[in-house]
Amino acid sequence: MWGVIEKDSSGHPVKWDMPDITPDLHFYYFLELAFYSAATLHHVTKSSAASNNKDYWVMLLHHASTIMLIVSSYYFNVYRVGVIVMLLHDWCDPFLELAKLLKYFKLLDPSLAMFATFGVVFHVTRLYFYPSFVIRSALTDTLDHLPLDPAYPVFYFVANGLLFVLLILNGIWAAFILKGFSKVLFQGGEAHDARSDDEDD
Repeated sequence: MWGVIEKDSSGHPVKWDMPDITPDLHFYYFLELAFYSAATLHHVTKSSAASNNKDYWVMLLHHASTIMLIVSSYYFNVYRVGVIVMLLHDWCDPFLELAKLLKYFKLLDPSLAMFATFGVVFHVTRLYFYPSFVIRSALTDTLDHLPLDPAYPVFYFVANGLLFVLLILNGIWAAFILKGFSKVLFQGGEAHDARSDDEDD
């Protein structure tokens, strides 16, 4: 995931080799960067409906952290882990959007099923796979890179800090999701986006 580290006879790292990014991953990177840049611009405009959401600043911090991670991982050519982070965080989103769409069409049972699927996928990808594999690897498997590039120690601490920021934000959103589930299970309410102050969302 982090490329190949060549070591000398004493076991000290001497060379770091990461294959050049392929055209399809290059396109995917810039597609994600374009999306989060546009989402950030929309998020901060006065006309944005996001201003009504309880997690307005959480989402803004998420967008800013994501953009910095995309740019820095592209610059330092650690695109493999960048792609994994993006995929893990994108995987649950279609289920939430489909749940909202079904609710707008008054298909409440299928909407609830999609919302439940979203919650499960969210917790598995963002709160299990992400910290267990990506963050663990970023903290331990990259230590051999530090002496190979004078700028890499800065990237190491900044990038890992941003990865932990995303993990904390995921935890905050998990609380919103569990709040939505508890409302459905214990209060007989409808599944909805618990981040919003508007119960119709």
